[in-house]
Amino acid sequence: MPNQSITLEHIHDSLMALPPAGLLGMHLFQTHAAVNLFPTGIAGEQLVNAVTELVAYGERCRAALGHLSHLTPIPLTSISALEFGL
Repeated sequence: MPNQSITLEHIHDSLMALPPAGLLGMHLFQTHAAVNLFPTGIAGEQLVNAVTELVAYGERCRAALGHLSHLTPIPLTSISALEFGL
């Protein structure tokens, strides 16, 4: 495999190309604007499924963050951050 360097722009473009997570809870939130604290007009089973899906998504995000926190830092030499210069 040839030595390829991954640029910040490549990472940004790759992440922006990902489709948004199609979570049922977010769809319900957008389509059923709650006037009070609890949503109305949604079947209980559908609400349970949406909340379960959101909790599972949060757990997956937390696990991904845990993996990312253990990665070795990579210096970004192509970016100039003048506000951190001494």
